[in-house]
Amino acid sequence: MAAPVKKRKTSLPKKTVGLAFPVKFPDISMFIVERKIQRARLDHVKNLARRKGFQVSDSLNESVTHIISELETRDQVLEVLRGRLSNDVEASLFLKDAEIVCMGWFTSCMEEGAPVQVTHGHRLKPEVKAVPTVSSSSASKTCYQDAKYCCQRITPLNHHNKKLTDALEVLEKQADFLGGDNNSSRALAFRKASTALKALPKTVRNMREVENLCDLKGGKHCKRVVQEILEEGFSSEVEDIMNDEWFQTVKIFTGVFGCGAATGRKWFDMKLRSLEDVRRCQDINLTTEQKHGLKFYDDINTPVTRHEADVIQQIVAAEAQQILPGTTVTVTGGFSRGKTTGHDVDLLISHPEEGKEEGLLAQILYALHKKDFLEYTDVQNSSYNEAAIRQVKRNQVMDHFERCFSIFRLPKRLIQDRSELNTDQSTVKLGENTLKMSPKDQANTQRPTLAEEGSGDVEDTTNKTQNQDNSDETGNADDRNVRTQSQDAGLLDSKLTPCVDSEATSLNDGVRDWVARRVDLIITPHSQYAYALMGWIGSRMFNRSIRDYANREMNMTLTSHGLFDKTKNALIPAKTQREIFEHLKLQYREPKERNC
Repeated sequence: MAAPVKKRKTSLPKKTVGLAFPVKFPDISMFIVERKIQRARLDHVKNLARRKGFQVSDSLNESVTHIISELETRDQVLEVLRGRLSNDVEASLFLKDAEIVCMGWFTSCMEEGAPVQVTHGHRLKPEVKAVPTVSSSSASKTCYQDAKYCCQRITPLNHHNKKLTDALEVLEKQADFLGGDNNSSRALAFRKASTALKALPKTVRNMREVENLCDLKGGKHCKRVVQEILEEGFSSEVEDIMNDEWFQTVKIFTGVFGCGAATGRKWFDMKLRSLEDVRRCQDINLTTEQKHGLKFYDDINTPVTRHEADVIQQIVAAEAQQILPGTTVTVTGGFSRGKTTGHDVDLLISHPEEGKEEGLLAQILYALHKKDFLEYTDVQNSSYNEAAIRQVKRNQVMDHFERCFSIFRLPKRLIQDRSELNTDQSTVKLGENTLKMSPKDQANTQRPTLAEEGSGDVEDTTNKTQNQDNSDETGNADDRNVRTQSQDAGLLDSKLTPCVDSEATSLNDGVRDWVARRVDLIITPHSQYAYALMGWIGSRMFNRSIRDYANREMNMTLTSHGLFDKTKNALIPAKTQREIFEHLKLQYREPKERNC
């Protein structure tokens, strides 16, 4: 029997920090701030300086003449140094004489092989303090208010701390994917912290600026991640999550229309790792939604542009006007909060005469189907009653409006050639079917101004994937599509349930002449329109916040259907969103300020 092969011993690289080099410049003593410098590079830089004859101190002391840092400002360096100083060492003893310089000075010294003169360009500058404006009205808009509720803050779409909020939202998504009550609470904590940072009017430089924010001061995990990013430029935990196979795979699966986190986890546990694995798996009974989701995965996961949303809105509005003149069709979702792209298109449909909207959805769907605009539909009847507002559950996010979740066939020529879409909205060219609207009808299809009548983000407000998971886990999704057909089903013939290969009728030389887009149509009575519009404005966190505020501070229940005063036991009507804010005694926030 052959003797086992002996493994060769490998010696670890020896640290060279302790090696002695002759000192050529005794009057110079460098201290290199570790922040934003990786350990291997820091060791290399120190050894390089010592080989060149410079003294490099590993601790702060009175002999240090030059403090070198990769940080951007002098104040950031001082913040780091204060944490390193012992009680018996006063910063004033040496900081008044020591130069605080950038890494560029160090590089110049190494290139010259000798100390170079410190210039104005080498010295790190102090942070520029913002000068407050004299006007109290303008100050109220620019000064950050660390309010208890995020609905009281201004939260813009483009904020100053995207690097921090992106990291926190990765943690939030992972917690959502994991599922369960505990992870749901964790996800909410990450979102609250992210929301607080979005509202800050400047870029965060150090933890002292944010550690006491209402939605951050109690979150040790959030603080740890934020601090690491501020110090190192990245979060190792977030990078590990983004590179994790489980996270990447579940993220792909939840991109399938009709697949939520629970289904994504189940598919992963079944050893499935790709969409192709799902398609080939014989053990999965795909719902109708999921079949369409897999088939049109690339289209549905391609962001919808604002132009595409406008095209779809005009197509639906033209049909609605033909059926019921005076109908309003409003693009909702993140578009009204300033977003240029979205996951889907949400259309809020109403009529100024209460009751006229009843039966309208079925007729619109029938008209759209006749012109081959619909690939898939799932109609849900209205389940609204006044008691639903009074007894609404705190975590309930779905409203009770009649609606249709659909996959819309958007003709490519309408999005490639904008000339097909008249900007005055008077004519929508649809091949041989050119629909014209009267000036009065045109007015009813105009989108509300952002200042008054914004819209909502369905992904944020309706939590569709959760409901899709519920149906998937019980195996009733296919039945639901039939069971929830509108009461006007006489108008919805069998063509409204297209088969999976229905796109073949639109193929031109094997290439589809349309793209699949997620479109939801929501019918709301005129009396509930302002509340519905605000509910669909989003964001999800804004809605959660303003509803919590109404309940806790005003003893009222706010939903997308109305505002119920629990003290007076009465519903409070409102014609505009601004009136809703007034009822709640809140300062009005424009839709573009609700990106929590």
